[in-house]
Amino acid sequence: MDRGRPLSLWARAQALWGRPDVRRACLTLQDDYGQCAPLLLWRVWAFERELEIDAVGVDAAAAIAQTWTQSVIEPLRIGRRRLEARGDDPALRDRVLKNEIDAEHALLGALEAATTRASGRPSAPTLADALLEVCAVWGKPLGVGALDELLRAISRSEPADVG
Repeated sequence: MDRGRPLSLWARAQALWGRPDVRRACLTLQDDYGQCAPLLLWRVWAFERELEIDAVGVDAAAAIAQTWTQSVIEPLRIGRRRLEARGDDPALRDRVLKNEIDAEHALLGALEAATTRASGRPSAPTLADALLEVCAVWGKPLGVGALDELLRAISRSEPADVG
């Protein structure tokens, strides 16, 4: 890793996702509470980089994530889960999973590109506040215990290379 350059959103998301405790907390928030794991990881990355994300920026990011999630990611996820549940062709399931991950990668790229244009006063003084804001904008019920677990898992992760 080049310590002179900040991590891209994709690289930071992969580093966080590679930690089983972070992955488990994100999946709980996603599967049990309807939250958007890529959007949560975007907010962690933006907060760590001290990017000035105002409420308008959070709304814009949520709109991007909503479009990608509804039109591309969720249909792939539903298809993959159906294949898993039926025990269908594992190779096909793996191809669908790869497409799902590729779609999440594209979503994170779109969020990163939108963030470079974001400016304004930071809307959240702490990471907990930043994540609560994203969850509220996403508009699904919040599992506070699951969010607390995500915060604990992130705090146990290796420090981000934020440049």
